[in-house]
Amino acid sequence: MPYIAQQVRTRLHMPIDNILACLLELDEQDRDGAINYIITKILIYSFKDKYIKYERAIGLLESVKLEFYRRAVTEYENRKIKDNGDVY
Repeated sequence: MPYIAQQVRTRLHMPIDNILACLLELDEQDRDGAINYIITKILIYSFKDKYIKYERAIGLLESVKLEFYRRAVTEYENRKIKDNGDVY
């Protein structure tokens, strides 16, 4: 769940902003690879050496995927339904 305390968010803003600035300098294909690289490095650092930690990492990635879909993709799809009409 990305809804962390404001004080933690504040500590993370600068490093995240630096990463985002680097990503924006890349073309789309390189950006996708760079995002994959960043996520992989974070997971390797945070969840290494024990199977139970690998399971936690997979659960974390699934949660991120579902929340991204719920908040970003669903909003986009709902907008397209209004623009183009519903299929159902």
